[in-house]
Amino acid sequence: MLLDKLYSMISSGRVAHAYLLTGPRGIGKTTIGEVFAKMLLCTSSVGRPCGICQSCIQFMSDNHPDFIKLIPKGKSIKIDDIRELRQDIVIKPYQGNKKVYIIDDAHTMTQYAQNALLKTLEEPPSYAVIILCADNVNALLPTIISRCQTIPMRRMSREDISTILTQRGVLSSEADVFARMSEGLPGRAIDLSLDEDFKDLRRDVIDYLDNLFSMDKQEILRSTDLFMDNREDIDTILNILVMLMRDVLVYSETGDEDLIINRDKMSTIVLYSNTFTVGQLRTIIENIEVAKRLLSGNANYQLTIENMLLSIRGGVKLCS
Repeated sequence: MLLDKLYSMISSGRVAHAYLLTGPRGIGKTTIGEVFAKMLLCTSSVGRPCGICQSCIQFMSDNHPDFIKLIPKGKSIKIDDIRELRQDIVIKPYQGNKKVYIIDDAHTMTQYAQNALLKTLEEPPSYAVIILCADNVNALLPTIISRCQTIPMRRMSREDISTILTQRGVLSSEADVFARMSEGLPGRAIDLSLDEDFKDLRRDVIDYLDNLFSMDKQEILRSTDLFMDNREDIDTILNILVMLMRDVLVYSETGDEDLIINRDKMSTIVLYSNTFTVGQLRTIIENIEVAKRLLSGNANYQLTIENMLLSIRGGVKLCS
């Protein structure tokens, strides 16, 4: 796991003066860069970051004197931004033996900014570690890339993402669910964990589904407010439905809880798995997917939603 690899670098004393984290947006470059910075600054002798030393507490409160994060002002990072970094980097650490700099969206640096940074990368202070996070490595000068240890970012394990979330103060039970929903993208997991609207919507959608299976046709047609009031979030609503019913299908076929995304809804998943046949579950999932395709093709919104709900309730296939 990547976090273990970074910890091993620190434990063995093999810390480079500059790192380049690359990969598509949302893959977790900045998140990993911050965890790495926290590790480097942590004063614990074991288990970095410990989360309880003064350095970790300062870091988590965005108040660490030896950590600076540089982000674009506007659309790019300009030469003046790098000049400020160069002025600061010559000052020794206020505490500990490291100063860590993260340059977020490093691919937005102007040519002048990159040339200014190159001078620092050529002769960095021994205590400084510079972490560049870039979506597009081709936008960086080859000389900058050659002076950094490049770490290509790939989709992360659920365990790593869950660890990152818990270190950010997310409850372990919630961290596990968001990690499973993230599809290996820690940035997405963090966004979900901070999105109270998503949490509320997910709760409402799952509650609605519980009631749907006990409604008759007229009740269904009178109770579509959730879908009408959240039309702009319909993709999210349908994805929540698909993920939950996919969990029910997987559990029905395997009985393996570790394969479940919505682990906090196991009681509902077990109930549905005992209520529906595998064929019925496949039909329900297919109905939701057909509705998604119809809506993406500008079908009548209300009619599509009503037909989807009726077809899910009745266990019949919705025609596309």
